[in-house]
Parts: sequence; structure tokens; C-alpha cells
Amino acid sequence: MIGPRLAQMSACASRSATLQAVARPILAELWRSTHETVNLGVMDHGTLLYIDVMESPHEFRLVSRIGTRRSLHVAALGKVMTAFLPASEYERALSGIVFQRVTPKTITNMVQLRAELEKVRRQGYAVDNEEALLGCRCVSAPILNSDKVAIGALSVAGPVARVSLARVPALAREIKAAAKAVSTAMGFSARGRVATNRIMQPEAASA
Repeated sequence: MIGPRLAQMSACASRSATLQAVARPILAELWRSTHETVNLGVMDHGTLLYIDVMESPHEFRLVSRIGTRRSLHVAALGKVMTAFLPASEYERALSGIVFQRVTPKTITNMVQLRAELEKVRRQGYAVDNEEALLGCRCVSAPILNSDKVAIGALSVAGPVARVSLARVPALAREIKAAAKAVSTAMGFSARGRVATNRIMQPEAASA
């Protein structure tokens, strides 16, 4: 007999495959417009899982691998998906994070992470500013369902020489539009959305 754990894993794999198929054409458009590496990620067992990658055509580029996992606090994809979780899942995700310094710029404590995630929720996108890899900057936006809960995220990543801080706002607008297009293509509607991801402020949460 198929146990509940295997059934759950199969359902998760099916959802990821559907998201990957729906997002692929939109990823390709984002790749053509930015000329940087484009990533699609989901949250899986408390970690970030890369399920699709389109590498930059530049010789000097960021290379990610499908199937790679990272801690949620390290990469922009992980931060933006965590920020757009319902409160109960948000706290569960945070409780599972083990802070390890990957680069000198990696977030290393809960106070700093909560403040960063609050900022991500306000602006609607996350930035990995050399936190996962020195010399690399990444901008990510969430793919939201009808309840404004993240089911995945898109990102654009490249060397800091090309993905400059000055370029981040324009990139963020483009990535947010692409993520919204994926959400729409998945059949999610912005109408009637409710804010299910209300999260306690950092001060209240740590009290």
C-alpha cells in the first residue's frame, strides 16, 4: 500500500512539475530581457529547492543547478517565499533554520532575519546581496496563490558588476511582473485575495 508520506511526496512533485511547465515560457521571456541567469524555486521540507534554471548567455555568469537546496535565510528565493507564508507556517519555517555563515554577508541571527523578512513583505521582493556567494547579487519575487501565499518564486542572478544596486529596482519590477504572470497562468486570481500571511512584528514575535 502507498503510505501517506509517499503520497505526499508524489503530490509535491506533481505540483512542482506543473509549476515548472507553466513558468517555463515566462522564465524564457525574463531570460531574454535580462540576459542573466533565471531561477525557479519552491519550498520543500523547510529548504529552498531549485526546480528550473536558465543560465545567462554571458561567459561570466552565475551557474545554479536544478535540484540544489539552500537554507531559506541564505538566498533571495528562500527569503521571499518565507516572507509570504501564513503566520503558522512562517513560524514553523523560521524554527527550522540553522544559521550558518556562507559568506561574510550572510544573515546569522533571527533578529536580523525577521527584520529582513518584514522589509521583503513591504516591498514585495527580496535581494540576496552577496549572502549566498561573494560577487553575486540576486533579486527574487514570489509566485502567489489567490490567498497571497507563496507557492514558489522567481529570481534573476548575476555578478554584482552587472546586477548593480542601482539596477535592482528596475529588475525587481520586471521580476514581480513575471511572477504575477506565472500566478495568473496557474489560474490564481488577485480578486478577492485575503491577507492570510499576517505576521507578528519582530519585537512582538520575540517577546
